[in-house]
Amino acid sequence: MARITVEDCAEVVPSRFELVALAAQRAKLISSGGEIAVDRDNDKDAVVSLREIAGRKVDVNQLRELLIQNCQEKVRLDEYGVEEVSQAGEEISEAAEDLMREMQGSSAPLEDDDSMYSEENVDFED
Repeated sequence: MARITVEDCAEVVPSRFELVALAAQRAKLISSGGEIAVDRDNDKDAVVSLREIAGRKVDVNQLRELLIQNCQEKVRLDEYGVEEVSQAGEEISEAAEDLMREMQGSSAPLEDDDSMYSEENVDFED
């Protein structure tokens, strides 16, 4: 297949900045073991992710939500009420798991669903 160009992806994602960010997020998912939706043709993960975006093989809205979630910080309170800040990208987020499951065609949970209702994932407002 011929090389992918930005113009091929512009119909799906008009902003070049957003395209780069989404393609990088998808390439990270591919490199961590995610199934690819197009033939690899000996291409690197970044090129495969651009080909998937141009071919509308991945849900760009889900990638966008995953990217936003991974850039946000999670603030937790320890047992003494002191804030502990950690990057959301340090652990696999639930959105990433859902996206990986969807792309692999499985609906089985990757881990215990009760973890999403734990105290550390619930925002407490004063």
